[in-house]
Amino acid sequence: MNDPHDTRPPAGRFAAANARVPGRTRRDAAKAFRSYVQAVPVGVLFLNEPGRITFANESALSRFGYTLQEVLGRPIEVLIPGWVRPQHADLRVNYTTHLDDGITAGRPLTGLRKDGSAISFAIKVNSLQGSESRIACTILELPASPSSEQDMGRFFDLSLDLFCIANFHGYFIRVNPNFSRVLGFPETELLVRPFTDFVHPDDLEATRSVMGQLLESKPVVRFRNRYWTASGAFVWFEWSARAVLEEGTIYATARDVTEQVGLEQEVATRQKRERALLDNTPANVYVRNRDGRYEYVNQRHADLFQMTAANVIGQRPQDVFAGQSADQLLTDDQSVMQTGKTLILEELISQPDGVHTFVSTKFALFDANHEVAAIAGISTDITEQIRAKETEQQLQMAREFQNKLYPPFAPQVKGLDAAGSAVPVAQLCGDYYDFIVAGPGKLLVAMGDVSGHGIGPALEMVAVRTAMRMLLRGEYDLSGAVEELNRMLVGDLPESSFVSLFVAELNAETRCIRYIGAGHEAWLQGPPGLRRLNATGPLLGIDGAAEYAVATITNVQVGDIFLLYTDGVTEAMNTAGEQYTSRRLLEVVKANETRPAKEIVAKVFSGVYQFTEGRPIADDMTIVAARFEGLEKR
Repeated sequence: MNDPHDTRPPAGRFAAANARVPGRTRRDAAKAFRSYVQAVPVGVLFLNEPGRITFANESALSRFGYTLQEVLGRPIEVLIPGWVRPQHADLRVNYTTHLDDGITAGRPLTGLRKDGSAISFAIKVNSLQGSESRIACTILELPASPSSEQDMGRFFDLSLDLFCIANFHGYFIRVNPNFSRVLGFPETELLVRPFTDFVHPDDLEATRSVMGQLLESKPVVRFRNRYWTASGAFVWFEWSARAVLEEGTIYATARDVTEQVGLEQEVATRQKRERALLDNTPANVYVRNRDGRYEYVNQRHADLFQMTAANVIGQRPQDVFAGQSADQLLTDDQSVMQTGKTLILEELISQPDGVHTFVSTKFALFDANHEVAAIAGISTDITEQIRAKETEQQLQMAREFQNKLYPPFAPQVKGLDAAGSAVPVAQLCGDYYDFIVAGPGKLLVAMGDVSGHGIGPALEMVAVRTAMRMLLRGEYDLSGAVEELNRMLVGDLPESSFVSLFVAELNAETRCIRYIGAGHEAWLQGPPGLRRLNATGPLLGIDGAAEYAVATITNVQVGDIFLLYTDGVTEAMNTAGEQYTSRRLLEVVKANETRPAKEIVAKVFSGVYQFTEGRPIADDMTIVAARFEGLEKR
C-alpha cells in the first residue's frame, strides 16, 4: 500500500524501500522501480535534458489519452495548451540548467489531452542523477470543475478580440464568433478557404513575410493588415501571433483597429497638411530647446542656411549663423526663457546678398509642469518691403521730377488755344509732349512715344525732351534738329528700342503748319473735314543716316483743331478685346469741336475710360489738342 502522506516522489520512495532489501542487483532494482511506478495512482513522466519524454506510466497515459508509443521522444509541451507552450519551454530550459524547483507551479495547471480537451492537474518536479532521464514529473489530476471546459470555451467565444488557430498550410482551424461578426462571412467559409483569400491584395506580401517569421519561431506583435468583408469593404486588424512548430499550428489574436487606423491616417494627413502650410508660408518657423538646439524648422527657415530641414535639426544658431547674428539670437532666446514672455523685435541676419531684416515673434513653449521647455519663433523677412518702400520713395521723386518736365500750364500764344495731358500705365511715363513758344502767334508742339513703358522708357523720354529743347532754341532748323536728335538716339538707345516723334510749328498769323512726323502722324479737324498729317520719315534711333523732310499745311481755318496722340489711346481695349481706334477718338473731337482745347482733351480721356469699362490700360496715353482762333481773341 502507498502511504498517501508520503510526499516523496515515486523514485525517492522506491529508493528508500530498496535500501531495506539486501542483495538486489541494479537490474532487479530498475525492473522493480518501473513496476512500482506503473502501479502508482499518480501520473509519472521522465524527461531527458532536451525536454523529450523518455517514460510515461499508465496513469499519465490514461489521463492524457495517449499510448506510450505516441508520446515517447516527443516534447513535454505536447501535453500543454499552445498559448502557454513558449513560456513553459523557457521554464523547462531554466530548470534543466539549474536543477531547481522553479518549474513547480504550486497551483493548478492546465494540460491538453489528445482529443483537445483540457485537464487540470498539480505537478511536482525532481531531478534524477546518473540517468539519461534528467527530470521526473509527478502529476496529480485535480477534480475538474464542471464548468472548466465551458469557461475556456466562453473565453474563446465571448472575447471582444478575434481568436483563431491556423495551420502552416494557411487555413484557419478554429475561429471565434467575432470573425464572422466583423467580416460577415460564415464560419464554414472562413475555415474552408485559405485565410490569404480574405487579405487585401496590397497586404499579401507583408502577410506572407510575417508567416515566414512565425515558421522561424519568431513571435509577431502588433502586425497590421487589411481583411475584406462580405460587403466588399475592408477592416484593419492588428495581430499578435506565435507558432507551435511541433503541432504545426499558429495561435493568434487580432483586434479590429479600423477606427484607430482611420484616426491615425487623419492625424497623419493633418500633420502633412500642417507641414505643407508651414513649409510654404513666407515666414520662417522654428523651435529651439533649452539647449539652444533646433527641434523643428520649416523649409523656409532651412533655406536661410542653404540646408535641408532634416540637417538643421540638432544644430545650434552658432552652427549655422554668422557669429554676431548667432550671439544676438541666443541673447533674445535667453530673455524669453527666463521671463516666459513673448518678444517682438527686428533681427538683422547676414545673407549672401547682404544683410536682411526680419520681424520676429519669439514665445515660450511650456511643458506639463508649466515650465519653459522650448522657444518657438516666427520670423518674416521684410527686406523686400523695406527695399520696395525705398524704391517707391525714389519713384515718387522721379514722378515729381518727370511731371515738372511736362508743360505746367497751357501756352499763351495769340490765335491759338492749346492743351495736353499724359497718363502713365506704370509709375513713370514713356510718352513725351511739350509746348515751346517760338514767337508772336507761333507755337512749337512736340510729342514722342518711347517703345515700352516703365523706368527705362521714362529715362529715355527725359533725354528726348532735353535734347529737343536744346535743338529747337533760337533760330532753329526743324529738319536739322530732328536729324541730329536721331543720330544721338542711335548711339544712346538700347538695342531694339526706338522713338516715334511728331514736331509741328503752328503759326496762327500765317495760318499754316510746318511739321515732321518720324513714324508718327497727326490730324487736323476742320469744317472742310479731316486731314491726316502723315509721317514724313522713319522712327528715330534706328538709322543714323535717315533724313526727315518738313511738310507744310496751308490755308488752316479758324476753328480748325490740330490733334496729336500716342497709340496707347487708340489701342486701349474693352472687355470684349476691341480697340478704341482713331475713329472713336475723332468722333469725340468732332462732337466737342466748339469746346476749349482743355475740355476736348478731357472728353477724349473720358471716352477711353468709358469704352474700356474699367479694364486696365496697357500703354501710356498722351493727347494734345490745339485750336486755331482769330488773332483778335488773344
